[in-house]
Amino acid sequence: IVVRPPPPKPWDYVEFGATVTVRDGDEVDNYRLVGANETDLDKNWINWCSPLATALMNGRVGQRVRFRERELEILKIEYQ
Repeated sequence: IVVRPPPPKPWDYVEFGATVTVRDGDEVDNYRLVGANETDLDKNWINWCSPLATALMNGRVGQRVRFRERELEILKIEYQ
């Protein structure tokens, strides 16, 4: 397992390892972008190469990104 330290603050955009809070209409969800062997959908840990993660990648707080037929607004970006 390769451990990559979080990028320095401020956390302006989404990268591998980010936990991203998004709003989809009235729903708010958190997704963590992880490696393929760490994927755990019960925890909303998604593969960084997945279609959703690809849509979020390089996004910034306040930005709206298209994912399939939906538009997600990025509310918060954190690294653990």
